[in-house]
This record gives sequence, structure tokens and C-alpha cells, in this order.
Amino acid sequence: MQQQPSGTGPGSAATTMGPHEFALTAAIANKFEVIESQLALLEASDPKLKEFAQLMIKDHAAALEELQAVARAAGVELPAEIAPDAMHQAKVNAIKNRRDGDFDRAYRADQLQAHADAMALLDTYAQSGGNSQLKAWAAKTLPMLRKHREELEALPPSQ
Repeated sequence: MQQQPSGTGPGSAATTMGPHEFALTAAIANKFEVIESQLALLEASDPKLKEFAQLMIKDHAAALEELQAVARAAGVELPAEIAPDAMHQAKVNAIKNRRDGDFDRAYRADQLQAHADAMALLDTYAQSGGNSQLKAWAAKTLPMLRKHREELEALPPSQ
């Protein structure tokens, strides 16, 4: 089987990730959800999207906190402050300039993609990751991500 180039997708990348890289990637993904959802509380015009954003902040802040504790217990050191990487920061910067329905559509699209990426990352690591504690966290967190994606897909599209 031919090895895929690095960066071809979160799922394929997770098969070769060490525990630190996986934990940091998952932490950044959770932090992105929180940051972009905080913006949605301020900028979204759809009240249902604002409700969704509140759920994202609560659930992803809790998932990040739990991940940090699991990583510590597994001997994986994460930075004290998790910050978005360049790709996630670019998405945050781009959405900051949008308003009303344009913001709502961009937020929804970003969240759908972020959840698809995170589900692929966690599913792959839960199946074939190298650290049993992080594998257990990934498996435990996957249903939450699936539920978020289903809830977002059930919301009517923004006008």
C-alpha cells in the first residue's frame, strides 16, 4: 500500500501521528471550535446558530480540558495555552469580516468541515493510535462530534 503524503487529510494523518502530535492536533481543533463559536455568539444572525454556538463552547471547552488531563496522565506535554495553528487562525480571521447571513453561512460551513475533520482524526486514532489513554479519549469524544454534526445539519440553511 502506498503511503499517503502528509497533510492529505486528518484521518490518514492520524495513522502516523505520535501521541503528542495527535493530542496537540485535537487540542487545536477543540480550541478553534470554541474561538469561532464565541464569534458566532456576537455575529450570527440566526438564533438557532447562536444556540448551537453556545453548545460548541460548552462541549469543546470541556473536551479540551479533559484532553489536557488525559494527555498529562499519559505523559504527553501540551502547551499551557492552546492557540490556533495557521490554518485555523486564517479561518477565524476570514470569518471575523463577515456579517449577517454571510457570517451564518461561513460559520456553518466551517463547523461542518471542522467536525468532519475532527471525526476523521479521532476515529482513526481511536482505531490505530499508539497511546491507550488518548485512544480511549478519542473513542469517548467521537459520539459528541457526531451529535454536533447531526444537529448542525438539521438546522435550516441561512438565508
